[in-house]
Amino acid sequence: MLFRSIILTTLAAAALPFTAEAQTRTIRKPPARPAARRPATSSVNLTAADMTLLVEGLGLEQRERARLTQSADERRGFAKDIRRMLAAAEEAKAAGYLARPELKLQTELARSFVIAQAYFKQREAAGATAAEQVVTDAEIDS
Repeated sequence: MLFRSIILTTLAAAALPFTAEAQTRTIRKPPARPAARRPATSSVNLTAADMTLLVEGLGLEQRERARLTQSADERRGFAKDIRRMLAAAEEAKAAGYLARPELKLQTELARSFVIAQAYFKQREAAGATAAEQVVTDAEIDS
C-alpha cells in the first residue's frame, strides 16, 4: 500500500507543476440543470511497452522498479492505479475541468516540463554536463 502511495504521489508530482501561487480560485454558479453523468471510459490503451516507458519516465528508485519487476501483484496494482488515474482524468475532461483557466495553465506547464526533461536527458546523453550547456542564461532572459 505504501508503494502505491509513493507511485501515486510521484505521478501527481510529475503531472502537476508547481504553480499553486499562480492559481486563482473562481466562484462558479451551479448549472441550472445538472448534466447527465456518463461513466468514465478511458480512451487510452496502454501496452506493456507504454507501461515500461511510464515507469522509466517517473524516475522511480531502483528498489521500487525492482519491486515492480519481481512481483506480478505489484505490477497489477500499479497498472490498476494508472487505469484509475486515467479514468478520473477522462471523467474530469468530460465534466469540463480542462476548460478551467488554472487547469489550462497547469496542463501547458506540465507538458512543457515533460518536454524539457526529455530534452535535458538527450543533451546529457550527448555530453552536456551542466544546465548552462543545454540552455544559456541569454536564452532564459530573452
